[in-house]
Amino acid sequence: MNIAKALLPDKIYYFLHKIYLRLKVRHLSADDQYQSKNIGEVFSEVYKKELWAQGEEGKYLNGGAKFYSGSGSYNKSSVDYIRFITEYIRANNIHSLTDIGCGDFNIGKQICQQNPHISYYGVDVVSDLINYNSENFGSDRIKFYCLNTLAEKIPQSDLLLIRQVLQHLSNGDIAQLTRNCFPGFGHILVTEHQPKPEYLVRANIEKSSGPNSRVGNANGSGVYLDKPPFGFKWTRVLTCEDDNPRTEINTFKIG
Repeated sequence: MNIAKALLPDKIYYFLHKIYLRLKVRHLSADDQYQSKNIGEVFSEVYKKELWAQGEEGKYLNGGAKFYSGSGSYNKSSVDYIRFITEYIRANNIHSLTDIGCGDFNIGKQICQQNPHISYYGVDVVSDLINYNSENFGSDRIKFYCLNTLAEKIPQSDLLLIRQVLQHLSNGDIAQLTRNCFPGFGHILVTEHQPKPEYLVRANIEKSSGPNSRVGNANGSGVYLDKPPFGFKWTRVLTCEDDNPRTEINTFKIG
């Protein structure tokens, strides 16, 4: 394919490359090493080994930070997201929100600062992370819960946020999470890292749950809850540019 890239015009090369990937790539193997671990063990290992703090991904890392959720919690797309969520909260009379995959709380903290009237419930599966967040950021209106969102019930609120979480899960785990967590919420916003339409090869390619996502120049995939094996109705409400010119960060409203 490298020879073809050198000889063919870009548009023709990428068209042929997409067909090649669609025929060849059925499963992403990067996270298969985690198949024997439960979801809590997987992401505890991710934080313990600082897998989201390596290479270009770690460029926003503060040297004194105990936990770090990756560049997606700090780059320009996060700023646009926080602004949008604040507007959404005010436009829809939101008084409480549940944040699945609250991570290092960098985004949640700013949402709480800009919306001091709301009650915030941060949910993650990593116990050390939740304990740290509770000790350092918890208050009467900001609470954290260590829960397995594939099976355990989460705090109910006016608004459910899931930002760049599903992209790290297998299709089966995504299905379990949505069945377990979506019921009861009047407002659900899901944010995913996706290829721009012209670079999409196949939606919802299978992978094991783990630190990697489906997005990448070699993969051309992402999570799309409106496509098989899922069947949700969703509407895109926000698009943010990514550091990679071939991908974007999209937020969708479920229902």
